[in-house]
Amino acid sequence: MPYALCFLLFMIGLYCAVVKKNMVKIVIGIMVMEYAVNLFLIMLGYQAPVQLTKSEKQLLSTTPIAAGQGPVVSDETGQTEEKLSVPSVAPILSREDLIEDENGQVKISQLFRMTTVDPLPQALVLTAIVISLGSLALMISICIRTYEKYGTFDITEIRRLKG
Repeated sequence: MPYALCFLLFMIGLYCAVVKKNMVKIVIGIMVMEYAVNLFLIMLGYQAPVQLTKSEKQLLSTTPIAAGQGPVVSDETGQTEEKLSVPSVAPILSREDLIEDENGQVKISQLFRMTTVDPLPQALVLTAIVISLGSLALMISICIRTYEKYGTFDITEIRRLKG
């Protein structure tokens, strides 16, 4: 379902870029399409939270950099308690996460795979954001120069004035 919403957002941007006659609305449609693609890539890299067994939680909490203590919370009575929360830093691969199989090959444990996220879609989205900002600046500058020359953003009017 969320992928369909990304597709719907992309189609709205495509409609705006193809049908609208105002150059600024066309630029906005192109940007909506770019954001739909970024959202799709982020959703590809998302990993739903998994239910861990008690032994897996203990194993995860023994890795000092992967398990963070939550903030000290005080309730209405003024009593404070410390709660275990989601890791406050990104899990880092440690020696406990490496398992050697019977052939002598080193593999990553299933627990580490379940608790980490694929960084490739995040890197792609960051790159796409930088590229989209550059293309947005270019499109806006073209719109401004066209408005200075013709006095309108309407592409049918610009075609007629070109003459």
